[in-house]
Amino acid sequence: YEIRLSLVGSEMCIRDRNSGCVNCHGNQGQLSLATYAKTMKGGKSGKVVIPKNSAGSLLIKKLKGEASGQRMPPKPQSPWADIKIELVTKWINAGAEDN
Repeated sequence: YEIRLSLVGSEMCIRDRNSGCVNCHGNQGQLSLATYAKTMKGGKSGKVVIPKNSAGSLLIKKLKGEASGQRMPPKPQSPWADIKIELVTKWINAGAEDN
């Protein structure tokens, strides 16, 4: 699979091409991951990415199933592999730059 660690233009790139995050978190709903700006803005539950603080970032907690509510991606989809979560974790801890 292919993982890109940044957001480029209006394309969500911290997902792999098969993850489908923007299918539900596109431009509708409580959280949009469609662009870098929208991702960094967060949603109804607040910010999902806290640069340089993956442990405090709701995105990582949801991917690991450690936050209240539904884990992401929701069932029946399979959870992300640890290596994919680790790549996003590193991106956040490096400052979550839009490059």
